[in-house]
Amino acid sequence: IFFSVLNSSATKREAKSYIQRFAPPSLRHNLNCVVKKHKGIFNANLEILYEPAAISDSPKFIQKPTQPVDAVKETQQHLAVIKIRGIQNLSNKVVDGIGRTIYQLSRLGLTSIVVLDFNSENTPLSDFTMRNATRIKLETKQSNRILNAINQSGGNVARILENIIGIKEDSNYGTETFIALPELLAIQLRRGIIPVIPPVGYTNLTIKSLSVPANEIILALTRELAGISSNLKLNENPKDSLNSCQHILSTENLLDRLIILDPLGGIPTFHHPHGYHIYLNMVDEYDEVRQVLLQNLSDKSESKNSLNSSKLFGIDDAMLPSQNSETRLEVSPTHMKSNKKQIDLESTPENFHHIENLKLTRNVLSMLPSSSSALLISPEEVVRSVDDASHQSNLVGTRRQKNPLIHNLLTDKSLFSPSLPSYRRRKQVSPNEYDSKFDNVVIPITFAKHGIPVCIFPDPKIRPWIPNIGIPNISLTNSDINLSLLVNLINDSFGRTLDVPAYLARIENRIAGVIVAGNYEGGAILTWETPPEIDSSNTSCMVPYLDKFAVLRRSQGTGGVADLIFNCIVRKCFPNGVVWRSRKNNPVNKWYFERSRGTWKLPDSDWTMFWTTPNVILHQNRPLLLNYESVCRTIQPTWKENQNDINP
Repeated sequence: IFFSVLNSSATKREAKSYIQRFAPPSLRHNLNCVVKKHKGIFNANLEILYEPAAISDSPKFIQKPTQPVDAVKETQQHLAVIKIRGIQNLSNKVVDGIGRTIYQLSRLGLTSIVVLDFNSENTPLSDFTMRNATRIKLETKQSNRILNAINQSGGNVARILENIIGIKEDSNYGTETFIALPELLAIQLRRGIIPVIPPVGYTNLTIKSLSVPANEIILALTRELAGISSNLKLNENPKDSLNSCQHILSTENLLDRLIILDPLGGIPTFHHPHGYHIYLNMVDEYDEVRQVLLQNLSDKSESKNSLNSSKLFGIDDAMLPSQNSETRLEVSPTHMKSNKKQIDLESTPENFHHIENLKLTRNVLSMLPSSSSALLISPEEVVRSVDDASHQSNLVGTRRQKNPLIHNLLTDKSLFSPSLPSYRRRKQVSPNEYDSKFDNVVIPITFAKHGIPVCIFPDPKIRPWIPNIGIPNISLTNSDINLSLLVNLINDSFGRTLDVPAYLARIENRIAGVIVAGNYEGGAILTWETPPEIDSSNTSCMVPYLDKFAVLRRSQGTGGVADLIFNCIVRKCFPNGVVWRSRKNNPVNKWYFERSRGTWKLPDSDWTMFWTTPNVILHQNRPLLLNYESVCRTIQPTWKENQNDINP
């Protein structure tokens, strides 16, 4: 199976990264010796899951050849927590496809913990409630459905664990869900068993069985796997739990993925009809995305019953788990009855579930290593690739359907680059789905990471980037900018040494703004340029110019740093368009080409010009295009001497 992965995965770099992280140590040496791209070995179970050459050869932002990635010594088992919402509404075909995919993930080195959520679409989250006969029947039936689907794919590899979730009874602090039997869960994982956990918990003192919100179970699992568990056990006083076995799960396992299978799919964006966030950098985008969802939720709620959505659903939360990020529902241990607000279910918008998924994703990722990620997708999207295999096997030239979960495991990336313009994203469809609307189909999948902060100076929300004569927007010597780190970033990215005094002199009073990602892992310097033949006081002819775009070599091609910066440029800083140039032999030009609206290899020069401005026609009578050309031809590079030019 690992050899099939090597011959089907996206690139040599991604295959090697996957091997070093997920392959058993005993196989790594042999596997590394045979990393070849698209060898063509057919595997009936796996070949259809990986991407074709057209996608695997998609350009990466890499300015220099990358160094081989050193092997990582890995002793922990890699885990994914998979939440399936509304499984009772899924067809047997969909459930079987999910089970098959979960089994394949385990064969590829990622063992799943499956958590079931019986909340159907457009209803509020359930509280800690007593279980009746109907509820118990539902839990048993649906747990066995997914159990059988997994086991049918490869033997008895899944088990139902319904007694490992505890509920702390404390009238002063409400309820807290915890892993009551970490040793039992650890034993199952050690044996390669895939646990299936129904939303059931037991109070730690009175041992009452209650229905538990699935999100609370996932947070409890995350805390335990991150080594910040409460160490409580069933029928045990909190004072007597100090000598409990500590962090056995976090010692043996590493939680790599949170996968949310929700009928609603990924997190929507309202900038475009039926649009979805492809990638979310949670540390930087969470608040903004949440506010947009809340506003949309509030608008819909007010239109029906004028309810305050934020208060209605208790959605206010803090930023980090240490600051009580998990919004707790206060429940008395004496009666443990539902305190769910009595509202008209028809008035509850879909956005409520999107907000809960967004909050759960942020809270989980904030407790895990930066390498961990989350994927939000509909069950139907997961199953479609498996279901379409039989339709594609005999068709010549048919693009193979990718399984998004397998693709994410291999590449740790979103299905598409988040900085690609929407008109350049294409959904893979089976032949029977293909129609004239192919180019407009949107895939409702969101990939998320805790990510890195992105700082923009000045903030375009507060101070739009407009040209000001004699009044510079910002200086590189500003106290908010670490010039030495910025210069180091530029030098490392381009593999050259910047002539700092000459560069500062060139851009003096021209800087439109500066973008910094993380601890100077990436950045951009943008300027206002005036064509030489134009009066410098004429602001209407000033050209928005991307002067420097840099990413540390260790972050090039992975991590999405370049995508984050580029999106800031074209969406927040210069939404009406920006122009830049690059040497004709720059390997990044393919990456630039995919993200630009136009490109022109300037005659009698070494430069290729790119722009994102709409409606710029390549014609000499277009003043805007002439201004762009004039700027790109006349700016002088400011690198130190005796070095080959790769970029300006």
